[in-house]
Amino acid sequence: MSASDYDGIIHGFAVECAGVGLAAAGTPADLPLVTGSWVAMTLVIANQTGHTLSKDSVSKFVTTVIQGAGAYIVGSRVFTFLLNFVVPGFGTVGAASLNAALNWIYTFRFGREIAKRFERPNFSIDELSELALIFPQLIFPTPSVDEIRNALQQI
Repeated sequence: MSASDYDGIIHGFAVECAGVGLAAAGTPADLPLVTGSWVAMTLVIANQTGHTLSKDSVSKFVTTVIQGAGAYIVGSRVFTFLLNFVVPGFGTVGAASLNAALNWIYTFRFGREIAKRFERPNFSIDELSELALIFPQLIFPTPSVDEIRNALQQI
């Protein structure tokens, strides 16, 4: 299988995180729920690829990834929040929609990277601590307008 073979699983979790992002409307209130979704998604993909992981080890991994991207996440939340006040007409609905799209994009990127890594024949669970350090660079680059447009269409 390839990473794209997991797109159905990943999409389901991405939509869930988008919904959480919509409800959070650009505040950091969605981070604990997104973290939980990423843990669950990682466990599902691990199971599908034949890897046995504990919820505790995956929770530590996901938390480390999110902490590693903390500055970016806080920056995007502040940006989304400020758009609500600075751009006439953007408002709460615009901020919430952008937050939902970002959650969808980052969840999809995260899931694809996890699937790609877990599908490698020589993947070792011991690599999780190393992956936690490089994942923020892979998952959190600024999305393109096309990625945001696609995310909004998906949700």
